[in-house]
Amino acid sequence: MDEQMKQERAAAVAVLLRLSPSIRDALTSDLDFMRASHIETDTVVSLGVNSPSFKRSSLFGAIRLLSTIGEDRELLGLGGEACRLSLKADGAGVVVDLRTKHRQYLLQDLWPLLLNKDHRLDTFANVANAVNLPQDSHNHWQTLLSESALRDEQCVKLMDDLENTPTRWLIRLQKLFSIGQLEPSDLVPREMRFFDRLVGDLGEVTSLEELHAKTRALTRELINWSAVSGPRLALLLGSHTENVDWAPFKKLDKGNTRRILQFAASADPQTQLAALELALSRADADEDIESSMLGLIRGFSQVEASKDLSHFELFSSVLRLVEGEFIRTRLFASRSPLVRRAAAYAHTALITQCFLLSGRTDGEDFARWARDTGAAQYYLQCLVDMRVAPRWHPEYSEADGLRNELLGRMIGTANKYREIITEKVREVILGEKEGSLLGDVDFFASARAGPLEGAQKSPQRAPEILESELRESLSAEQVDPSAFTLLVNASVLFDVGVDKAELAAKCLKSLRYRLDSGDTPDDIYGLVMGLAQVSAVTRNPGLADEVRILARRCRVSSPTAFSGVNALPIGLIAAASDESLPAWCKRVGAWVTELAYLCSNREEAASLLASLNQLMHCSSELWTTCGRGITALRALEEH
Repeated sequence: MDEQMKQERAAAVAVLLRLSPSIRDALTSDLDFMRASHIETDTVVSLGVNSPSFKRSSLFGAIRLLSTIGEDRELLGLGGEACRLSLKADGAGVVVDLRTKHRQYLLQDLWPLLLNKDHRLDTFANVANAVNLPQDSHNHWQTLLSESALRDEQCVKLMDDLENTPTRWLIRLQKLFSIGQLEPSDLVPREMRFFDRLVGDLGEVTSLEELHAKTRALTRELINWSAVSGPRLALLLGSHTENVDWAPFKKLDKGNTRRILQFAASADPQTQLAALELALSRADADEDIESSMLGLIRGFSQVEASKDLSHFELFSSVLRLVEGEFIRTRLFASRSPLVRRAAAYAHTALITQCFLLSGRTDGEDFARWARDTGAAQYYLQCLVDMRVAPRWHPEYSEADGLRNELLGRMIGTANKYREIITEKVREVILGEKEGSLLGDVDFFASARAGPLEGAQKSPQRAPEILESELRESLSAEQVDPSAFTLLVNASVLFDVGVDKAELAAKCLKSLRYRLDSGDTPDDIYGLVMGLAQVSAVTRNPGLADEVRILARRCRVSSPTAFSGVNALPIGLIAAASDESLPAWCKRVGAWVTELAYLCSNREEAASLLASLNQLMHCSSELWTTCGRGITALRALEEH
């Protein structure tokens, strides 16, 4: 290496050391950057605690010298341990067998280093099929492996590509849950390609129809890939009925259907519901299929859901951890909330499945930890998402809301196929006797928008009788506050029309922003939040302005219920009355500034400031409009 190259390398290393770890890791994993900077790395490869470790160049170099099955070579670990390396045939091709005096290690993914072309290509064909490696990645690595053994860095990249598949992550999660102590980053991948393989390459998808087309195509691909593993991965897409293309499922024989239902018995509730939707649509259910269906259906009863830790509570808690990690790493910052949410629900199902299958008994502690990890960030992100998806509120994903949403889907599917489902199944879902799920569901909660439907306008207009009652109650000379409650509830289920929002705005003004209903401050807070959501779903800035004034008035009479932290969501939801990003930012900024100047003590300022720091991470565009309020809060906190 000449003097100029050494200087260039020294300069590059100096810059790398000044960068954040995430940026530094990204650059050092870029082979082109490392070559251009004349930087060579030789990392240490460890086989685990109390196990030998090696310089990567030594280990990989020794493996390249292996040419035939059974041939072995000696290799010394960094601690001086004597090891023997050899090639061993297995079902997928060849693996590297490393033995010490006391232990044996099978190094599964180092076959790309072998000089024997047949070993490389045969093993790659089997491994790529086992993990359902996408065709573009398959073609790329097939070409490189056909030409020669991979260089060290290329081998590491191939190993990483294989690991970032749902099949490998399922294995990884099962191993992690057997260990015990975990971090959120252990459970959630940081690679977008993993999620493109989990839910489909959704890219710039912004509409539900586009998403359905992509996920249904993935369903067909998975079923064609494997009649056993394919359906299990396809059911992870069950956050919406239309996500899954049921046609290829129905071509599976009864044996596969039975296996799917048996697997679902120990899976997460979203996967269980998707498996039931499949089984309900089949006209050839035998006694075994019927028995499995009845077992799954009972798991959705109120009795099961009220246990100390239901599967619904576990799923709801893990969802918050997953979304919290998405927000923290900003992995989906350039994707629509719809895409992020589809990925979050699918990966939550995968994590919950693996936890349940692990047999761990600390479910309550794990659920509490998962919820605490991401709940605050998740809540604020959902409120930010309401700018484009105003019909979805984060409270809908609580355990009871999740159960009722899935129950509603089950009842709807059973109604659709009521003529072909067995009598026992029909009775336990749709029967009128006590104990049927029809009598166990909260129809209001089950009819709300699903997690992927927040941006969809309600397909149903309010019934004429409800329209008339709303119009009459909101036009009365003496408006009863119960009229607002009726409007809030109606807007959750129906398209109530902009005219009702305009009437509500006039009513608030005529009442001088007093809700003298005799309700508790918490009840009034809930009503104000509900009116904010009415302004969002009807896209009515006029009502949003009146709600802000109402919240300001309530803050005077109920300072605890309407503290800065509690009042922040009201403004965020009301700001969604304007879908335009600049206008939304302006509305949020005005509300944040107002709340900041209304803070009366350091404790309230510190609490609000903490929430705002999280909010800025959800939407960095807000810095320009919220900076003044944040500065005021910092000044009060330090005073």
